[in-house]
Amino acid sequence: MNKKYKDNTLDLTIESYHNYNPLLGGDTNIVNSIMTLWNNNFTYSPSIVLDVGACVGIYSLLLSRIINNKDCRIYSFEPVKSSYETMVKNISINKINNIIPLNYGILDKNTEVTLGLPESSEIKNNITLNYPGRYSIHLKRDSVLAKFKRLKEFSKEYNIQGGDIIKLDCEGCEELFLKDNKEFIRNSKLLFIERTHEGTSLNNIVNTLEQCGFKEIWTSRHDFSFINIKKIEEDK
Repeated sequence: MNKKYKDNTLDLTIESYHNYNPLLGGDTNIVNSIMTLWNNNFTYSPSIVLDVGACVGIYSLLLSRIINNKDCRIYSFEPVKSSYETMVKNISINKINNIIPLNYGILDKNTEVTLGLPESSEIKNNITLNYPGRYSIHLKRDSVLAKFKRLKEFSKEYNIQGGDIIKLDCEGCEELFLKDNKEFIRNSKLLFIERTHEGTSLNNIVNTLEQCGFKEIWTSRHDFSFINIKKIEEDK
């Protein structure tokens, strides 16, 4: 059963599966950190944001409120139908018109994949055991079938060759995303990655991003941010 939460400062109301208000503290703090990193390195506001693994849209909603650019477009990818439908509801509740919700995930091929939740033995914090945000291509419990596309399909459809900000939280498909989209990554500026241990190597992520001209600029537990050095130099 989803619950409703509010942040009066940002004038946001969300429906979420969380047992606490994610707008107060954690998620808001992370989005503020992402925007601080952006503002410390670039002189203009972001206009293209990709939220890969958007779940019910919390990061997308926060970014929509915080980014000071009326022309900014936020593309929010969520393959799990129930989470996608809640995200669409949240966008409507808040009368936001710059979030484009997409009911598919990103992999290295166009396909349908069975996603599952972790077993109790696979996760330390049982409070998140049944959270829809934990659906992963590497897990099996309570499986659902979900649609995935290559990012190249999205890029062609929307005529987008890179993102100003990419938030990547796809529960174990981070490496596949980066390896299949190096040219798109090279054209992007700031990446925030929330890494899970399933099927993901931090060393491989760092190596791939270094090949694309990025360096790590911020880390907190399992969250990492990387910035494109060439794009900073172009902005000077």
